[in-house]
Amino acid sequence: MSSLLKEIPARGCFAPSTVIRPVASLRGEIYNVNSFSDTLWTIVRWTVPLTVAGIIAAGAVGIGQVDDQIRRRVEAYLASEYPGLVVAVQGAQLVEN
Repeated sequence: MSSLLKEIPARGCFAPSTVIRPVASLRGEIYNVNSFSDTLWTIVRWTVPLTVAGIIAAGAVGIGQVDDQIRRRVEAYLASEYPGLVVAVQGAQLVEN
């Protein structure tokens, strides 16, 4: 059993002195410790850009909702000022100085 748990030299992006140490489970199977860290790194690598894209998309939707709210308020104001007319505002935009 001890021959199965010998150190395996690392390949790829690791330094030449880095060694992968397999871990034996209770059932006698051997798991690579670095596979867990590789899995975590893959999750982080994909989560960060997706989170940034989600924040940008949420900001764009939020701006659109602000513009729509301004349009509805202006439409309601004009309808109350001119009760005999049919008021329709096609669009509005928030402009900051």
